[in-house]
Amino acid sequence: MDFIEFGWNGLCFEIPEEARFTRFGGDAKRGHFIFESDDFLIEGKWEPIPKRRQSISSVATNLIEKMGEQYDKRRGRFSTRALKILEKRDARVFNHDALFMVVKEQADERFYLWYCDESSRVVIIRFIFNTFNETSRKIIKKVIESFECHREGPNVWSLLNFRFEAPKDMYLTDAKIAVGRARFALVGKKLSSFSEKTSTMFIEYYSMANVVFEDSFNNLDDWFKKNYEKDLYKQLKKRRIKFQLAEPRKLLTHDLVLKEAVSKAGMTWRNTTAYTNATWHCPESNRIYTVTLAFNISRPVFLKRKIPETEYMNVLENLLSSFKCH
Repeated sequence: MDFIEFGWNGLCFEIPEEARFTRFGGDAKRGHFIFESDDFLIEGKWEPIPKRRQSISSVATNLIEKMGEQYDKRRGRFSTRALKILEKRDARVFNHDALFMVVKEQADERFYLWYCDESSRVVIIRFIFNTFNETSRKIIKKVIESFECHREGPNVWSLLNFRFEAPKDMYLTDAKIAVGRARFALVGKKLSSFSEKTSTMFIEYYSMANVVFEDSFNNLDDWFKKNYEKDLYKQLKKRRIKFQLAEPRKLLTHDLVLKEAVSKAGMTWRNTTAYTNATWHCPESNRIYTVTLAFNISRPVFLKRKIPETEYMNVLENLLSSFKCH
């Protein structure tokens, strides 16, 4: 069985290659995801550590109570079946003390629960298998031993056969995954008394590029104008931005089409925004990738609003240098 990296909202671990990323929601503070295959389900949940901190065993008790209520609703109001805890023991995940449980309902469900103080989250991972066997044990072992719930460096975003890294203070604000297209938006803000800096990333891809965009996938400047520019304006909430072609560069073996722009707006509080868009065709995945970074600085009219070029370029360079598109 082959495993691949999965990175999402500050969590990173290895998942069986056959697993399908079917559901997700929330943000870095509170959220969930589900992987499914014909033989198993893996679910992750996380939420803020409560102000009145309980033992992880108490967290597990509350979880079992909620599960029981959910199962009772499915079975009907007169159900008297109770969930059974078949096993409960201490465990370790990453560098955290954790709790492992096996809970019996219609099938055995296996849970790992722990506090991650570094990310201020309670993390819960659930495994359900049609048949529990040696392969099931291998999956659990690989997921748990590879799990990282916090990092010192940038966060890894790895799914759907592509990967990139983004600063830890940039949070997922939008994600849409459809047949042939996926889009992700990350936003980070830094506030001070007389200044507001906002960094926004849009990462998108379009599949089957040489079929869907047969007339333009070999001319990405033309593709951008025909198929993407108006949509990008909507995402940026701008009527129009004057993008200019910049010096081309490479990502892996791919030629990037780079476009840059600057916009200014506002009255008493003035805004200056720098934009860079990188678009390329990846023949190995037959996808068109397009990545946009917008860096905005907002200040009162009597203060200068010069874009901190080093800060802006560091974010852009780290994004592009970490990107793997196949």
